[in-house]
Amino acid sequence: MDINWGIRQAEESEVELYLEWADNEGWIFSDEITRGYYKEFPRGWFLCELNNETSNSNGKKAVIGLLFCTKYRSNIGFVGYFMMDPEYRGQGYGEKIFQDVLQNYLFAENSGDPQAKAVGLFAMESAVPFYIRHGFKTKETAIRFKGSIADELFQIQLKIGRKVDGIIVNEMTGMYK
Repeated sequence: MDINWGIRQAEESEVELYLEWADNEGWIFSDEITRGYYKEFPRGWFLCELNNETSNSNGKKAVIGLLFCTKYRSNIGFVGYFMMDPEYRGQGYGEKIFQDVLQNYLFAENSGDPQAKAVGLFAMESAVPFYIRHGFKTKETAIRFKGSIADELFQIQLKIGRKVDGIIVNEMTGMYK
């Protein structure tokens, strides 16, 4: 069944949805930094909505995907917060959203920002094959952790030169295109 959907720019109040979805996925993002990204790059926040279905009694369209991206003056782009509602994963909507935003925003010359010549992102290990299919290459691995106990474990890890149980919360792969 083909679903009628569309992509639009997110409003500032909708940044809370990105934070909620990221939390549900177990991702570590600072709420303050995320809100700061929106203030700095408001044109790069996108929602994918179903045009024929509302999510609740307020009449808003049901959101099935989220994506943040930005372009810097050096013609470098960055993608983040790319998430699909679990109910719509594996059906091709993520592919369409990702391609649409890359083509019509990051690599577009007419979007009000410089055209990106290279794009970077951090991917959860399970998503790496998706980005490879889209021409991205693996560059590095980043480890994100949160909290004072994790910070102390990290300092110990640095001193002894090996992993300490309980420190890795998110291991992500840096990629570029």
